[in-house]
Amino acid sequence: GTTATTAPTIDTVTPNSLALYIAMERTAADDGAATINNGFTINHDAHTIGGDNLQALLVASKAMATPGAVGATTATFTKSHATNSAAVLIAIPPKATP
Repeated sequence: GTTATTAPTIDTVTPNSLALYIAMERTAADDGAATINNGFTINHDAHTIGGDNLQALLVASKAMATPGAVGATTATFTKSHATNSAAVLIAIPPKATP
């Protein structure tokens, strides 16, 4: 198994966009706090503890001052999983001013 869950890069097209990384993982062991690369800040890291259907959800963000590639982004969970994970990057443009 692996501990890494990677989302492929996307491009932002608007200055001052917010890039969001959202990942989920299912593992067979209690998971601890994940880490993330590429300049992202973790906003939410939740895990189920105990049992045999353990889930993790990770949300992280990165401010993108100029349009362009966000870059492939990887979260590293503390317990391995076979192929039971997925991640996406989403770009949110800034709120329009009236």
